[in-house]
Amino acid sequence: MGLWIMRHRVIFLLIFSVCSLAACVTTQSSPPKSLTFSASTDTFTHEASGFVFPAAIGRFQRDKDIKFYGTTGNDFSVPYNLVTPNEKVVGTVYIYPSLRDYSITPVPQLGRTPDWFLQNHYDEVKAYITARYRARILSESDYSMDRSILNAKGKKAIFEWDTVGGETVQSHLYLFAHKGWLVKYRFTYLSKYEHEVEPEIKRFLNLFQWP
Repeated sequence: MGLWIMRHRVIFLLIFSVCSLAACVTTQSSPPKSLTFSASTDTFTHEASGFVFPAAIGRFQRDKDIKFYGTTGNDFSVPYNLVTPNEKVVGTVYIYPSLRDYSITPVPQLGRTPDWFLQNHYDEVKAYITARYRARILSESDYSMDRSILNAKGKKAIFEWDTVGGETVQSHLYLFAHKGWLVKYRFTYLSKYEHEVEPEIKRFLNLFQWP
């Protein structure tokens, strides 16, 4: 039993380190004390964007290592992990302003991200992942989430690459624009758990609520 726990802990740490490196190219920094990012026992709420992060979404558990990038407090990520003997997934939700680098006139309608902006950012993220990990793109497509109050249309890509330890990893990317914010998901796991993991990822996407 001890060897089993140690081996799977090493595998999980490998996936975690890979996912952390792939997460964001911005420099992490601590948020100023004046930021309105509040926490309670069970949920984290980011007041500027309105996103709420419960302690669990489906079978994923929220990790405490919430990260901020830059100094405004509006570019951040929240980790959610799923760890069982047959399902080891490092997941992360990223929220950041969609038009922070927008410098072309006319200014778009308030709260709406132009389709070309989402496409360009998706291409940038995809290029970074493929270059950083020499990843193979297994598939990519448009992706929609239809709910009673939300009809979000975004982008999806699935990557695969080989680790130095001889394991093959798959990583899902989902990217959406919502009310002036970009919503990005990353889920990374060992390819051999693909059939067990994919339904859990879909369930997470369906359960995570947007403001």
